[in-house]
Amino acid sequence: MSGGNLDLAAAGAALGLNTDAILSAVNLNTLGMEIDRVLEQVGLELRQGDVYLNRLGAEQLNAKPGDVLDVFIGPIPVPFRVRAVVEQAGPLGALKPVVMLRLDEAQELLFMPGRVNNVLVSNTGDAYTGMANTAAAARQLRALALNEAALTELVALLREPDVLAAIAAGADGSAPSTLSREEEDMADFMAFFGGGTGNVALAERTPLLVAELAGPGVSPELRVILAQPDMQSWLRRLPLPGETGDKLDEILGRISDLEVLDVLSKNTVVAAAGIGGTVFTTVFTIFGIFSIFAGVLLIFLIFVMLAAERRSEMGMARAIGMQRGHLVQMFVSEGMIYDLVAAALGIVLGLAISYAMIGFLGGIFNTAAQQISSELSSSLFTFRFNVAPTSVVIAYTLGVLLTFAVVTVSSWRVSRLNIVSAILDTPEPDGGERGTGKLIGRLITGPLTVAVGVWLTFGVAGGGSGVLLLIALSMVLVGGLLSVSWALSATSMRTERRRRLVYTVMGLGLVLIWGLPWETLAPGRGFGLLQQDPRWTVLSLVVKGPALILGGILVIMFSADILLQTVSRVLGGIGPLTPVLKTAIAYPLTSRFRTGVAMVMFAMIITTVVLMAVVIQATESVIAPDAKGSAGFEISTSFGLLSFFDRVTDLEADLAGMEDFPHDDVAAVGAIVNPMVDVRQAGPGTPGQWHSLTLTGMDERFMAQARGIYTFQQRAAGFEDDAAVWQALLERDDVAIVTPFLVANPDSSYESSRGGGGNDLMATLGGLAEEAGSQADTPATQGEFRFRLTGFTRADDLPEVWLELRDESGGQVRIHRVQVIGVLSDITTVSMSSVHVNSRAIAAVTGEDVKPDAFFIKVTEGANVREVAQEVERVFLSSALDATVIADSSAQGQALTRGILQLFQGFLALGLLVGIAALGVISARTVVERRQQVGMLRAIGYQPEMVALSFVLEASFIALVGIGLGTAAGILLGQAIIGQLFSVITAGRTLAVPWSQIGIIVLGAYLFSLLTTIVPAIQASRIYPADALRYE
Repeated sequence: MSGGNLDLAAAGAALGLNTDAILSAVNLNTLGMEIDRVLEQVGLELRQGDVYLNRLGAEQLNAKPGDVLDVFIGPIPVPFRVRAVVEQAGPLGALKPVVMLRLDEAQELLFMPGRVNNVLVSNTGDAYTGMANTAAAARQLRALALNEAALTELVALLREPDVLAAIAAGADGSAPSTLSREEEDMADFMAFFGGGTGNVALAERTPLLVAELAGPGVSPELRVILAQPDMQSWLRRLPLPGETGDKLDEILGRISDLEVLDVLSKNTVVAAAGIGGTVFTTVFTIFGIFSIFAGVLLIFLIFVMLAAERRSEMGMARAIGMQRGHLVQMFVSEGMIYDLVAAALGIVLGLAISYAMIGFLGGIFNTAAQQISSELSSSLFTFRFNVAPTSVVIAYTLGVLLTFAVVTVSSWRVSRLNIVSAILDTPEPDGGERGTGKLIGRLITGPLTVAVGVWLTFGVAGGGSGVLLLIALSMVLVGGLLSVSWALSATSMRTERRRRLVYTVMGLGLVLIWGLPWETLAPGRGFGLLQQDPRWTVLSLVVKGPALILGGILVIMFSADILLQTVSRVLGGIGPLTPVLKTAIAYPLTSRFRTGVAMVMFAMIITTVVLMAVVIQATESVIAPDAKGSAGFEISTSFGLLSFFDRVTDLEADLAGMEDFPHDDVAAVGAIVNPMVDVRQAGPGTPGQWHSLTLTGMDERFMAQARGIYTFQQRAAGFEDDAAVWQALLERDDVAIVTPFLVANPDSSYESSRGGGGNDLMATLGGLAEEAGSQADTPATQGEFRFRLTGFTRADDLPEVWLELRDESGGQVRIHRVQVIGVLSDITTVSMSSVHVNSRAIAAVTGEDVKPDAFFIKVTEGANVREVAQEVERVFLSSALDATVIADSSAQGQALTRGILQLFQGFLALGLLVGIAALGVISARTVVERRQQVGMLRAIGYQPEMVALSFVLEASFIALVGIGLGTAAGILLGQAIIGQLFSVITAGRTLAVPWSQIGIIVLGAYLFSLLTTIVPAIQASRIYPADALRYE
């Protein structure tokens, strides 16, 4: 600047700043200080310019137009006046406070004369139609951003005969693909997500590349083709000789002067919002299916009970000439009246619940956002309640149609009755209908089911889908036992005994088939959730719970008399309790179908709620902070975008020289550096492929703290204990330690299913898990997802394994060899990278002095961690050093995850209302149905309290069986899910079952179910024997 104004370029030179290094995006955080005193010390003059704040910035600073703010450029505060507060402030304006000013002023202020680091592009069209041009605009922008010198070198290299031959072979499909199926699917997904073209378009462009390379010069089409990231990735994977491949990698590394950030495009943001909405909708729909299923069963149960109550009237109606179809029409007409009214009430209740859930979601996300960064607004995420009339109509129509279908089926079933038995109100005669219809039914449910099951077992299920095999075995079991029952019906065996034998064995078989941990008993046979096609994974989760519940109910329903005898013997001495118990259990068993439906309904809902409780507990255990995730430190620090003014290189030494800092509150300080280097395994044969990995270099103070936290599951020969490994790592720059993420696990069913190799999907999940917990902001790369050590597994002794580390920065290629001397016991580390070395090894491979990327602070016992973090930020204000309390960052993630999962759990708990309502319906209708029997019981000596207790125990029998089976199924499903999906990131940890929470769920469900039966029980106890026996 000139004319006596603030000359920041001169100030920067006086401070020894490297202005050419300032090429990062900047968000200016503004603070208030004593401007005049600070500026007078360096002989500078005040000058006020105009800035604009986005809404988040204005909220955080409590600023309004006309206020004066101080923008700190390192140690120098520069005053600016707020011109206005705006809503739009670039791609990050919704997430961070942003200060905007004139481009020329910002270039002088940031020592970037004539330079920019971001260019925003607006497509033709309005806010919506312009997004359709994003992909085409991005392709052209990438072509314009190509470095001309690198492009010339690349084209010359690609036109060399051996390279051109490899390109031609890959273009016509003769070259084998090096991508796994999961990587190809991920590439297609990312292309769709970012508005790209995907693998299909890549296959179409490779022949065009061959044609363009055959021509002279560099055509515009060739520029566009070579500028696309997917084409560059494809070229990197060509099977080229070592030196040629290395040269190709080097050229592609500098091919572009500017990067097109698809992730920040409006198209991507809108796609992300759409995907997020779809995910939420899908999850709620999948879990809502269980509640819908319970509702369907309740409707069916209501009509079964209505038919039982009107059975005599229906028999007399049939006797005087009414046809079966007339009964169906009568019930359907009555059901449609209920249907139309109930669907309307359901729409109103659904909208009310949706409104409450929207508010709950907004509160969760905004609270988490503020915890993650105090700079974020408390209203960052705005969830709007929006009702689409078409959606309301569709929901109402679907509800009416589904209920109508259920009513029709149930009406058809209840219309099938024996006229004489119905009039006399006696049980249906055994055998039912005769003739061809029953023969066909027995054939379908018996031998044909066995045939289909056998075909699935040896045909389709042989393809590796475990869930199909279990379904096939279930069909063979059910069909076989039904055929046996059919055969036994021709013998003299009593019907009750035959049914007990067949259905008890069937229930036990289903429990064993779906309850045993087949993924452990038969590893590699496709039983693991992630070993199968994702469609079968969903089917496995949907089928397993109902199968377990059905098996358990069959066992209990057909063996309840044995249970009754046992209970009677135990409680037989308690006066009136013995006859009450007998009636309480005997009555439900006289209507096994109705009782079983009620139990299934209750158990299904309990299963989903308990399952979610188990998953929530496991998720919280996984993301809960522990010593391994922090190496025993409490505070992590990172550098801001303006830290170059006064970068901290030795935090402990700098703190020691500050008199106003509470030194007694700091117990230890460690530092790490995280450069990106190329890594490959060196071996006696052909060296492995280079992979880009984040390497962690540790100083001696960091290792002094870490050695008391981290242990090793494998050590190289010559290292007797963990202390010897740490000592070698401290003294030598030619050794390294790795996490078990890089070593194959022979006990993993996922890896054994792939023939002993690593599973790409699990590797990706593990890599994402590592990246998610990073305290040092270490970026993950595709190389970290793919790189694995070969020649040994976690079950073997650690052989002599060497790694080659390569760095090509500064135009020089430096290679440094290190030996892997230890494999850590846990995947989780505070740096979250997979390879750790001494910081001197980093200097050896990079050829530069090591400058730490992050510091970690351990506070003394009793000190306030948050106050220490604030003091660190205060004393290093000029260095833009950010201090984060590690426990807080973990708690923030836990709060957000817990809130979302609890929302799902609350949504599922709504289904409990259906089960509780079912018990209320059963109890109410039972009082009416059994009015005469109640009178008989009173007449033979039952007291009113005995009658009431009988009804309560009857409802308790149904509720407790359903709750017990649902709880067992939910725990088994939850253990299967967390045992497989969480196995990579838990590294052998045992995840506890939340017994206390499950106990609260079970107790609450039982108590509320009792509340619905108390009133009917009291009504039954007040029935006078004479009135009941006279049918009054």
